[in-house]
Amino acid sequence: MKMSRRLVILVAVILLSVTIYFVNKAAQIIKIEEQVHAHLLEEGYTESDIYKLEGYRNYTGSGVSPYHAIVYFTDEPKADYNYTRDVGTGEINQSSWYGDGKHKEKQ
Repeated sequence: MKMSRRLVILVAVILLSVTIYFVNKAAQIIKIEEQVHAHLLEEGYTESDIYKLEGYRNYTGSGVSPYHAIVYFTDEPKADYNYTRDVGTGEINQSSWYGDGKHKEKQ
């Protein structure tokens, strides 16, 4: 009886841990999307300038958040621009781009 109760508790703890991990991951992806969106508006872009904005998780080196967002602009829909959040300052920065670089930010 004690063994089966311990097994149930162990399985419950594992399931809870996995659930918390995935809920937190989804929340962090939504957060980076919102932060990048706000950054773009502050930079003078309008809603109609932004074709698509997608957050994702990528394991990177230290100093950079593992959460990134890729932005596609309406006038350059096949070019992607990668944005990250600096861990130390919290600033959103454009980290890379693929395309003509029409929307390349000054560093």
